[in-house]
Amino acid sequence: MKKLTRHIMLSGITVSLLFSPLMATTNIKPNQLPSGGKFTHGTSGSINTSGNTMTITGDKTNSVIQWGGGFSIGKDAQVNFINKDPQKPQNYLNIAHGTSKSIIEGVLNANNNNVFLINPNGVIITKTGTINANRFVASTTSMSDADMDKFANMKTFNDGLSFSPVFKPSKTGNVVNMGNINANDVLLIGNKVDIKGNINGMHNDNVNGDALKNPSGNTANKVHLVGNDVLINIDSVKAKSIIVSAYKSGALEQSTSSFYENGGKINGFTFQTQDYDNVQDEHGNKLEITTNNKFKKYATIASDVDWFYFAKGWNENEHGMRDFFDTYKLVDDIDFGASEGKNYAHYCISDNECTSMIVGTGYNNAFNKTFDGQGYTLKNINIDTTDTKVTTKPQYVGIFGYANKATFKNINVDYMGGGIKANGNRVYVGGFIGESNGYGGDSTFTNISLSNIDNISGSQVGGFIGDTSNGATFSNISLNGIKNIKGSYYAGGFIGDSYGGTFSNISLKNITSISSSKGSVGGFIAYADVSSKFDNIILDDIDKIEIIYKNSTSYVGGFAGYSDNGVKFTNISLNNLGNISGGRYVGGFIGHNNQKGGTFTNISLNNIGDIGGRDGYDSDVGGFAGYLENGDVSNISLNGINSISGGNNGSKNVGGFIGNAGNVTFTNISLSGINSISGYSYTGGFIGQDSRNKFNNIYIYFDEDAKITGKNNGNGQNGTGKFYGWVSSNNKSTYNDIHIYYKDGTLSNATASSKYENKNKNNSKTNGEINLHTYDNKTDGYNQFLEKANTIGKPIVALPSKPEQPDVSESVSSDVKLDKDDLNIPVLDDILNDILNGEYSVSIDDLGNIKFTPTDKITLDSVKQSLDFLNEFFKQEGMEELLSKFESDLKNKYDKALALKDYLQTTIKSETQGIVNEFNAIKQAYEEELKKYNYYVNLLNEGKSIDNFDFTESAKKIKEYKNQLDGYISDINDKIATKYNQEIKEQFKYTDFTIKNDLFYSNMQIPNQPSLPDVAIQPDNDNSDLTLSFEQTSSFNLKGDEAIKEEEQVEVVEETSLTQKGKICIVSDNYKTMNSCLVSGM
Repeated sequence: MKKLTRHIMLSGITVSLLFSPLMATTNIKPNQLPSGGKFTHGTSGSINTSGNTMTITGDKTNSVIQWGGGFSIGKDAQVNFINKDPQKPQNYLNIAHGTSKSIIEGVLNANNNNVFLINPNGVIITKTGTINANRFVASTTSMSDADMDKFANMKTFNDGLSFSPVFKPSKTGNVVNMGNINANDVLLIGNKVDIKGNINGMHNDNVNGDALKNPSGNTANKVHLVGNDVLINIDSVKAKSIIVSAYKSGALEQSTSSFYENGGKINGFTFQTQDYDNVQDEHGNKLEITTNNKFKKYATIASDVDWFYFAKGWNENEHGMRDFFDTYKLVDDIDFGASEGKNYAHYCISDNECTSMIVGTGYNNAFNKTFDGQGYTLKNINIDTTDTKVTTKPQYVGIFGYANKATFKNINVDYMGGGIKANGNRVYVGGFIGESNGYGGDSTFTNISLSNIDNISGSQVGGFIGDTSNGATFSNISLNGIKNIKGSYYAGGFIGDSYGGTFSNISLKNITSISSSKGSVGGFIAYADVSSKFDNIILDDIDKIEIIYKNSTSYVGGFAGYSDNGVKFTNISLNNLGNISGGRYVGGFIGHNNQKGGTFTNISLNNIGDIGGRDGYDSDVGGFAGYLENGDVSNISLNGINSISGGNNGSKNVGGFIGNAGNVTFTNISLSGINSISGYSYTGGFIGQDSRNKFNNIYIYFDEDAKITGKNNGNGQNGTGKFYGWVSSNNKSTYNDIHIYYKDGTLSNATASSKYENKNKNNSKTNGEINLHTYDNKTDGYNQFLEKANTIGKPIVALPSKPEQPDVSESVSSDVKLDKDDLNIPVLDDILNDILNGEYSVSIDDLGNIKFTPTDKITLDSVKQSLDFLNEFFKQEGMEELLSKFESDLKNKYDKALALKDYLQTTIKSETQGIVNEFNAIKQAYEEELKKYNYYVNLLNEGKSIDNFDFTESAKKIKEYKNQLDGYISDINDKIATKYNQEIKEQFKYTDFTIKNDLFYSNMQIPNQPSLPDVAIQPDNDNSDLTLSFEQTSSFNLKGDEAIKEEEQVEVVEETSLTQKGKICIVSDNYKTMNSCLVSGM
């Protein structure tokens, strides 16, 4: 068979030299390994992969490896850097190209070698990631071509111990370690350098397998961290020397247990700050490092023991904890053992160590720092301050007790069926915190979820917080699954009372009961005051909201019990609320809004149960509000209320929308699906008692069986009306564009507002008064109503997102914008030229494969690595765009390869495919005829007779086929010589890329035939397969410079047989014409 000298067979895509722009995936696969590796800068070596393990071996002391597809290791994968001579350690510089961060989830094992990893996008070692090396350097500052040369030309291995990449502070990604770095010398350089995982010395020599994944326990010699922002968890670093070069900020993390047990000192941890190689900003100004005394301090909390010392240290200010740490962070979920009988209010970590876990018990020790849950969960909690073991009864009860100018964020709380129980006068209780006071600045609560609370009880109670004073901000918070919230004075689904708080993007769901003995009760808030703001809030599935003891000053509302002093409610939705009842003032949304007014806009109530006042006392009751004074109400829709009632006896004002209002403007309001409205005195389809109000664009629809009922007001006047129940004789209210739809013949008793009514059956007359529209057909009437009601804007409430524990820290998610320097243009150009300047050929009958002809400068392995590099490099997202933006010449080379690909696969293929197909068909017939001819020759050589005519005809056919095949080959050769190769040189500037004619056939010379008897002989049975011995081929290849040569000639007839006289021989045209066998035979 033919032997090709040094060739690479590649898939069809490689005709474009592997420059196909594919989208890169950002997911790390479990078995992912670095890809597209190529040794550069005069270094060489091998990269071998077996399953999920890659082994890299450099030929020299120093190796520079470019990774076209980036450098990441999946959690089930391992990369080994080994030294060719076990006694001589080596230096490996790895340059990760492209747009992806280097994610190390698996094992990078270099043993006693030094490994450098450069990736401008970032280097992330996850919780499962492990590094084991003598020295490990990770940097996100791009390295210049000159610096790569310096690395490649280092004299000894020890030079790699001091070689350090530069730091450019203006444009680098982050370096994060959450796993294990085991190295004697560690240098990490990035925009942010975040050390949450372990740093230890290198593993001992005999450690392998899964043991490599653990912290070694050995002490590193030196750890140097360089970045704009540097954060270190001091409990996880074990090193003789720690140097920090932080140019914007520095921070230390320590567990609360470690801080408390070590007397408030950073025990055993000393570090120095040091400038790193004269770092300058983009303007050339020298940057100053952050000194030790300016480092921020963060406390970490990972267990109930850590929380124990957090609470004890904070409440008692042990070792000055309140002043020492700026931020407290959860770094794991914490279980507080409620299901095992543990009490958060009296928590013991041993027989003799007990404390209250409530952080901040009052104003004097209010929590005033930042608490970041980082998406972790506090769970299995029960708080019982009535327990006799709790000797000091706290006034503020919750996970936290009291906060002032604090920040809480990214926290999940799951009580898992536990609850909160507290007694006493003015005890503030919340599922998260008891009290937030804004003296000195507002506290902020964001991205928090609470769930699965059994009961919450106290004096002033909320599902999330009992009370806020002087301002606080609450956003992106969800409460789900609270059985009962019960207060003795205030009770709210989210908060008891608020003075100046701001609430947005909040969700309450699945609450069984919210109740109070007196005071105020609300589905969200009991008492709102002093310009509090509520926006983008949704309540869903609350079974019951009620005042239990019905005194004369109680307020009940589906959202708020009471509000005053300019409170604003916007973009709020209430759905599936049960009964709302029991107060002096009761409303589906709010019980009472006082004389200083308020704003209500974009609010909807859907599917509400019974709304009712109490018996025996005066009350104002409405589908939306009990009583409003001095306010604006707009864009409100009520859909589906079972009943609205004022009870029996007393002076009652009851309305489908509001019981009683004075000096309020109502605009764009719709009511539908109210089954029954009933009161003792004044009852109206929209308002019970109307005084000095303005009504604009109001639409009310009553089902055919709806009822409005009430009793006379005692003056002989009817107190029941379709719109209002009562208005003064000198009425100053105005009515504009009001429409009431009801079945003809119903509501005949409701005539109190007839003075301002115009009855127009199936008409839409609007003349500035109250317009009545009767219907016979329910569907028609409702459609007329909807046509108007749908013009009113509805609230669009976005549900809050649940805090999620990040797979990696904040530092990981940062994006980096690469520029020209990050692309390593000289390196890319060298690799591209390695490909484009090679000598290549492509066969005319196989345009999907190229072959490589080596030169002195380019080796087969080098080109193979170059192809792998470019293939992976151009797969990554955005690389084509970056090249086009920063390096047009490199982009032009890329486009040149794509154009050649198109030329090969379209123009040439379309012009030659027919010829190639015809050639192959004739070649097949030719080869079949050769078999037949060879068979006759074998018979003659055995002394047997044959049919001379058939033998002669077979020879003629072979000659005819040969002439046709030679013609096709000549035609192709002419096209190649006069067109194809010339166009490739002229149009695409490929001087060493040629089209070759690889069409060939087995060429034989047919000798003159001897005179033979005309006797037909049939084949013997043992020769019936017509198997011939002829195997000689002759190549018509035009490859240029003899890139591919025929190196092996297989003779059809053995040399000894060729000398036998009287035999007919078959000869190749590669043999001499004066062959003795041929002469004697003729």
